[in-house]
Amino acid sequence: MNDSTSDDTQMTAVQHMQSWLSACDEQHTCRSLTLDRPSWLVDTVECCIVPGSNPNNYVALSYTWQESQDSTSSENQEPFRLLEDNLKILIQPGALRNTSQSPLPKVILDAMELTNRLGQRYLWVDRLCIIQDQEIATMSEVMRMDQVYAGAYVTIVAAARFGLVNKRTATLSDPVLQNKGKFNGKSWEIRAHYSSVADSKWAERAWTYQEAILSTRVIFFCNRTAFWQCEFVTWDMKFLSPGKDLDETMSAMSEFSLMRRFSVPSYPDFGLYMDLICPYNGRKLTDDKDGLSACLGILNRLAPSFPGGFIHGLPALFIDYALLWQPLKDCYRRTSTSENARYLPSWAWCGWECFVDPWSFQASFCLDSNDSLRKDKAGSWKLQNLVTWEASSSVRGSDWLEETADQISTNIPQSSIPDVQRKKISPIPTANSPQIVDNQPPLKRGIMHIFTEPILNEKPLSSLPSVIVLQNQKGVFCGLLRITGDVECERGTPMELVAISEGSANLKDMAMCFEEKVFQNSQYCHPGPFNAEYDSEGWWTGVSRGSSIRGKENYEVITEGEYEENLILADNCICKDCLCETQLEDNAVRKFYNVLWVRRENGIARRIGCGRVIKDRWRQNDPEKIRIVLN
Repeated sequence: MNDSTSDDTQMTAVQHMQSWLSACDEQHTCRSLTLDRPSWLVDTVECCIVPGSNPNNYVALSYTWQESQDSTSSENQEPFRLLEDNLKILIQPGALRNTSQSPLPKVILDAMELTNRLGQRYLWVDRLCIIQDQEIATMSEVMRMDQVYAGAYVTIVAAARFGLVNKRTATLSDPVLQNKGKFNGKSWEIRAHYSSVADSKWAERAWTYQEAILSTRVIFFCNRTAFWQCEFVTWDMKFLSPGKDLDETMSAMSEFSLMRRFSVPSYPDFGLYMDLICPYNGRKLTDDKDGLSACLGILNRLAPSFPGGFIHGLPALFIDYALLWQPLKDCYRRTSTSENARYLPSWAWCGWECFVDPWSFQASFCLDSNDSLRKDKAGSWKLQNLVTWEASSSVRGSDWLEETADQISTNIPQSSIPDVQRKKISPIPTANSPQIVDNQPPLKRGIMHIFTEPILNEKPLSSLPSVIVLQNQKGVFCGLLRITGDVECERGTPMELVAISEGSANLKDMAMCFEEKVFQNSQYCHPGPFNAEYDSEGWWTGVSRGSSIRGKENYEVITEGEYEENLILADNCICKDCLCETQLEDNAVRKFYNVLWVRRENGIARRIGCGRVIKDRWRQNDPEKIRIVLN
């Protein structure tokens, strides 16, 4: 470039990145792992595709395919990618310089330039390094995505709007890549960086989730800045630099990132599994069939410590706990746009697009005595095995995943119970309750403890799932279900419920779970409008009543469809009107069955809800033992 000022700005940005890499190489132990090489790499010097078998370092790119708006191709045109019929062309030197033959989006062109400027030659980009129309080869590459990113010298995360920068015409020379503003402390700076990532389109996509997690070192490009993350520190181009208060920077970073914790655990860490899966499953996919594939790299990393591996994302060792997963908010069935693609199973979270409610696994919180935060929240919840599941496998998985099962089956207690009504929390618009805008920047959009993960919260209550109230033929309250997805249910229609495990908890703890709070605020207990109360992380903790309060969220529990006005509440109902305070203080224990609500199609049962039925009410309904196949 002839513009010396522009060139100085560019070199300053690149030199910062070079200093990060050099400092990490010299001071840390988080350099890339020696793993199987990718099949293909981009040679940024010769501008062509080359075999990945050479022993040199490579840089990996994490980006979204949706950025094609900034390329020269039209919106309806298929994105340029590596195919069987263009492989011979793309291995020719200079092939990627031909924009008419190889129209690449700006994000890839920027990444190629940056790779070269960082002193590296090779770049891994999924669309150019995986033959996209070879199904077997593609799946093989997907199954070892953990090795691709863990083996990279560094990963470039393109979270900016256009390529690695904010403007369509901007380049790496643009001064937008300089931090601006005054210093507000290390914790605030780190929080602000991850806030920028959280607000990006990159953070909404499913495939990108594991790419940053699996990488040992990452350079994040946001709209106005770039920053560094490795297993030890966060650095930027102004306030957080190598050699400055390393211990303090590490301490500040640990508040926002569990990246240092994410290595192969020495034991089956169900808590870490939850931390990774719950904030993943609501991210967006172009093709729903990839609901499991997009996180296989994470599962592969965990699998050596989980005997039996994973069955469609559920750990075989903890299958009874994992089957109790519940959607946190809106939930949609994943269906594939590909011809002849199998549907993901209804019993697994990967078969649905939804963030997973971590509290639905509360009975598992006591499994890890080393996790003090989770153990403190375990309460009195217990789970007891009731059945033994058998996995019917039709697709071989990776070396660690053992097998992928389309169906699981068992002999199981079954009962039919007519539902009473469907409950939904509805917002109450008032002139005194304007829309609330949260000006606090969210925390890091990456791996975090589920109780501090910003995407996991119960705001607003109107986005939470519907709850089904159950009664038996005599009109006695039996239990509550949370709907998976959006299904129709008519009053008096028998619902097929299958008991998958036994459980227990004291009444105080049960009163705090989502389904019970919905029931407590229905017409059967405490009807009428209420103001929602939350803890500091956005979890619903209680209500206050009275007239609408300015600045508060005002709701009421409404009934969808016809319902039974008379419901017999048993003596041990959780509703406080039916329980004396001394009984609550005595921590009286309620025993129940964890149940799935299923509907059958051609002999195969499909999950449409999950919940609890009081143990003695279940037995009074004369359940029978049947053979069930879930799909």
